[in-house]
Amino acid sequence: MKQQPTMPTNSTQCQDCKLHFPTKGLERLLPVRLRWTGELGIPDLCVTCRRKAYNTYKEPYPPGVDVYIDPKTNDNILPRITLTEATAQYCLLDGHLELLPYIQVHALEAVNGVYKVKMYEERHVLEKARCLYGGDVGIDNARDAFSWQKGGGIDLPPVGAVRERRNRIREKFLQRELFAPSKLPTIQSYIEYGRGDLREIVNALAI
Repeated sequence: MKQQPTMPTNSTQCQDCKLHFPTKGLERLLPVRLRWTGELGIPDLCVTCRRKAYNTYKEPYPPGVDVYIDPKTNDNILPRITLTEATAQYCLLDGHLELLPYIQVHALEAVNGVYKVKMYEERHVLEKARCLYGGDVGIDNARDAFSWQKGGGIDLPPVGAVRERRNRIREKFLQRELFAPSKLPTIQSYIEYGRGDLREIVNALAI
């Protein structure tokens, strides 16, 4: 009599496709969050089934990711991020961004002079990561997995007032076809703490 194969204890079953997946890593099962629809959600789905669920129930953009009007400057802001930010903050590879539209502008660098940088719409980058990892919950899981692999934390997209100031000052430079890296001291101080006058900072650096 042949022994029936047993399912390893380190796997769980997707509630939709009924296939089994590891309990750790990028393929692990995760719940589908549907709070914005008024429904509780669907527990324990694989990446493929989460993609199908989110095709039906589109996740809203976090504040400051989609285009909006800045109440302080009245600028029409379309948040953009660099390739480096996209790969670091959304756990993507350069190849994942190949088909995404971008603009190319001059970047100001304190030491190396001026060079060009690609700027992607952040909402497009977010959508790419959502598709790859199966929604925001999948992106969070990918960040945990990559953080564990690297043995330390990874960069996260800014939120709240910090995001608003980053978008605001970035838009001012983009209006001049320039990009000022957030690590520049005056830019960093404005973004993180709101220090300095926005117009004076831009005029001083955009020369």
